[in-house]
Parts: sequence; structure tokens; C-alpha cells
Amino acid sequence: MNVSSSLLNAIENYLAGEASAEEEQLVNDWYHSFDDADAGMPEDVLELRNKVGGRLWRRLTDTIDGAERRDRKFFIGYGKGLVAAASIVVLLLAGLPLFRQRSEKTQMAAPQPLNDVAPGGDKAILTLADGTKIALDSAHKGMLTRQGATTIVKLAGGKVAYKAPSSEADAQDPIAYNTITTPRGGQFQITLPDGTAVWLNAATSLRYPTRFSGKERRVLLTGEAYFEVTKNPGKPFIVDMPDHRTARQDTLHVQVLGTNFNINGYEDESTIKTTLIEGTVKIIQGQNARLLSPGQQAQTDNNGGLKIIRDADTEEALAWKNGLFQYNSTDLKAIMRQIARWYDVRIVYEGNLKDETFSGSVPRMEKVSQLLHMLAMTNTVHFTIEGKEIYVKP
Repeated sequence: MNVSSSLLNAIENYLAGEASAEEEQLVNDWYHSFDDADAGMPEDVLELRNKVGGRLWRRLTDTIDGAERRDRKFFIGYGKGLVAAASIVVLLLAGLPLFRQRSEKTQMAAPQPLNDVAPGGDKAILTLADGTKIALDSAHKGMLTRQGATTIVKLAGGKVAYKAPSSEADAQDPIAYNTITTPRGGQFQITLPDGTAVWLNAATSLRYPTRFSGKERRVLLTGEAYFEVTKNPGKPFIVDMPDHRTARQDTLHVQVLGTNFNINGYEDESTIKTTLIEGTVKIIQGQNARLLSPGQQAQTDNNGGLKIIRDADTEEALAWKNGLFQYNSTDLKAIMRQIARWYDVRIVYEGNLKDETFSGSVPRMEKVSQLLHMLAMTNTVHFTIEGKEIYVKP
């Protein structure tokens, strides 16, 4: 779907809070013209849609009165079951279920935090073969540098792309290795020398050659990333991810030919999760090897084993890439680990918290107080923000 220059100008004015009534109507009609599926939508259009959705959501929460805001809540799960409050209805925002309403009204007012924390953004450091570091978020568009015969450029959309040599003569140059690293509070998109697109979540690093030679394309990942691998049947693409959870310190290998998948392997998570969206991947860890089909997820365990989830929640796995926090019966500490990485904050737990789970969706570009307020409206957990620390209490 193409975005005309007049519509793009209206969207920019709308996001800046300067749109006329006519422009607001134009943006609103455009936003609601989408169906629920993201499949086939260009990345730049999807990014615009998510930004407009975030703005709509902010306006909604600013205009609904306190009593109505108190009614919105996540589901609350106890133990293994999921318990919903009586008389619930779904609140929809352009087809996106945000929260559930509860029949009982509490007297909790919306918080007015003295401190707040802004969300993360597009930022990363590129480390070249000689150790030179380039701050990609502040780098100018155009050619950044060369690594042998490979040119590294920053494109108009802000992402970085490698342009590998096309001739055999140029391809004889020594191979150099680069590393792109996102900090806590950062994310970035890069196109590798073979055309493979990679989205990096916060606190993630990816090491790769400046050109792929030989019989395989191999990269090293820590953290979380989404891959859209360029097809090349004669040269498989392999993602190596060290797994420090196992006694043998195994490395997880994800081998593909051309496919789309997400890997979440943060060291503070209990498992490495590989979620397949399209194509086929082979998961290898130690002596174990399994094939994944679309919609499935592989999970490691501390003994080096592999567990296959055959009907995985792919929307939850890709929510971060699509600009959302999305939870489906997710425990509180897992949510707080995501918050810590995206907002670059330290989480401090106080008191005995109940073993509960939460479900719901919130735009990732909100300030942290908005997400915490939605969690706190369940009246089962409370938060205090002090600088870059968030205190979590029953």
C-alpha cells in the first residue's frame, strides 16, 4: 500500500499534534482502512500505522475520565489457570484488543509520577574489524565506510545496509568481521551483505562477516533478533547463539536456507526460544536436532534438550518488532525483564508478590508510567519510579 505525499504530510502533522480537522479525519480513515493482518504490509507502512496507533491510544487514555480508565485492566491469572473478572467486555482500538473491563470499580486514580522514563528508540553501535566504533543513530545518511570491497551505507529510513562486491576479483579481499550492538533502550535494523534483513531488539549484538564466502553464511547472536533470510539453497544461513544455561555451555545452531524467524536468547531468560514464521529451520543443540514448521517454536532447557511448541503464539513473539508489548498469560517478572531492557531501568522487588499472569497489549512507544499504570489497575501489584529504578510491590 502506497502512502501519498499529502497523506504522509497529514500523518506527520497528526503525530506532532498539529493536524487540522481535515487532516485528522484523513489519518483516521487511513488507519481504520487496514484489516487485522499485517501480512504483506511494507515495513515503512507498518511503522507508520503503529505510530498512528500509539497516538490514538494516547489520546484515548487522555480523554477517558478517571472512572472509565479504572475499568480497563489486563486479565489476571492465578496459578496455572486464568481467572477473568465478571461481566467483561473487550475494548477495541481499531481492531486491537487493549484491555478488559471489570464490573467492579475501584477508587484508584491515574498516577501522576514525579519521575517517568521515556521509551527506547533506534540506536546502535557498529564495531568495525579494526575496533573503530560508529554510533549509527547519529551517523549521517549515505556511505559510512568501506570494509575491503564491501560498502556500508546508512539508508534514508535509518537502517544500515552492506553492499557486497559483485565481481570475483573484488571478492578475493580478506574477510573482515563487524559487530552491531544495541544498548538497553535501543533497537535497530540492518541488511547483511547477502540481502538478509535483521531487526535487533534491545541489548542485542550480532557478529557477521562483511561478505559471505565458502559454503555457508554464519553469524553469531546474543539477545533477540528477527531474521528475514535471503534464499540461497547452495549456501545455508546459520545463526549461532551461545547457551550459558546448560552445564556443557552448548551453542544453539539455527540453520536455514531462506525463511523468517525470531530468536530470543537473553541470558536472564530461562530458555532460548526460536519461533518460525515462514519456511523451515533446523535447530541443533548438542546431540539434539529438530525441524521446525511455520507457527512452531523451539525451546531449550537447562539440560540441553529441545521442546517443540506446535501451536506457538507468533504474535506475542513478534510483538516487539511490531512496536508492541503483548502478553498472553505472562508472569510479572518476565514482563519486568522486558521493561528493564526497553526502558533501560533497574527493577527492585519488595515484599512477597503473588504468582500471577497478565495478558494485554500496549504500544512500546509509551512512557513507562503508562504500562505500569495498566498493570497496577489490577490492584495486585504497585510500582514506584525513582530515577532509573522501578520498585515493584504487592
